[in-house]
Amino acid sequence: FVLTFSVYFGTYAVANLTELALDLQKKKMPDEQRHNFQVAATSTANISLLAWRDSLWARDASTIRPSTTTVWRSMSLFAMRDSATLYATFYLAPIAATHLVQEHDVDRNLAELLTAVVLPMTTQLATAPLHIYANDGWQRPTATLAERWRTIQKGFGAVSLARSLRILPVLGIGSFSNHQFRSLLLGGQQSHDNRFVKRQRTLQFLEHRPTRIEALRKASGGHRPARAVV
Repeated sequence: FVLTFSVYFGTYAVANLTELALDLQKKKMPDEQRHNFQVAATSTANISLLAWRDSLWARDASTIRPSTTTVWRSMSLFAMRDSATLYATFYLAPIAATHLVQEHDVDRNLAELLTAVVLPMTTQLATAPLHIYANDGWQRPTATLAERWRTIQKGFGAVSLARSLRILPVLGIGSFSNHQFRSLLLGGQQSHDNRFVKRQRTLQFLEHRPTRIEALRKASGGHRPARAVV
């Protein structure tokens, strides 16, 4: 639990901090470039953290010490697996949500929730073989392709279901909830221009806060302003 919590805490921390940094840029970035930059930063953090976590799990489950080649091969497969999941989460889901809204008049929040849940979970059907192969390669580095294929066939159903259920709260519901929470903090669904201006005003307020406090003290005769009683 601690490893998984660390992975997704780090992922969403990077996502939100990246968006904050983009909001605070003096020069507004085009929407598509902004989105690509945020996805790149989030994906790098998530893939790196997941590869680290899964390598620890594979190492603990293995009874032998794998070679460096085996380790890098398995971690590369883990990275491919997670890249596909993140692509579905951050690229395909928003596109599908927009299509549902524009072409089928589906409520925006409902469309975003449905696509954020369904697409990452469905992607696990395609990535489960990569996951099984990577783990099996770590534990049985000398197995033949035929043996690996039988292992994939045997574990496909359980692994794809387990990974879908694991993805549901952290990338499905988690992604949607994080987006809604961030929008709420920023005053609802705003354009990037409004969000940019709001962030700049916040910075200006923080920068001049000591000066304003000193001015209030002088205006009150050198005493601190009385605190309002509620």
